[in-house]
Amino acid sequence: MKLVRSGLSWVYVLLIFGFILMPVVSLVVFSFQATNLPVPPFTGPSLRWYEALFADSRMIEALRNSIVVGVVSGFFSRFSCRIRARPLSTPRSTCNQSNRDDPLGGVLPRDWVRPLGDRK
Repeated sequence: MKLVRSGLSWVYVLLIFGFILMPVVSLVVFSFQATNLPVPPFTGPSLRWYEALFADSRMIEALRNSIVVGVVSGFFSRFSCRIRARPLSTPRSTCNQSNRDDPLGGVLPRDWVRPLGDRK
C-alpha cells in the first residue's frame, strides 16, 4: 500500500511538472520552425529566427543588459543572504541576545533600522 501511494505521488509530481514545463518545451521546439508561425505541424528545423534575433543590435543590447542585471542581482542576493545568515551560524556563546534580535544581525547600527511596529 505504501509503495502504491509513493508511486502515485511520483506520477502526480511528474504530471504537475509536465503541465508547468510543456509550454516552455513547445516554445523551444517551435522556435526552430521554418515557417512564419509557430504552429503544428512541425515543418522542419531552421535557424532563421535565431539569425534574425542576433542580427538585431537592439536585441543584443537587451541581452547584454539582462545578463548584467542578472549577475548584479545574483551577487547582491548572495551578499545579502550571507550577511543575514552570519549571526545564525555563530555559536550562542559568542552572539549576545541583542545581536540575535537585530533585523540585520548587527551589520547596521540599531538606530538605522526602524522596527516594523514603529510608525512615527
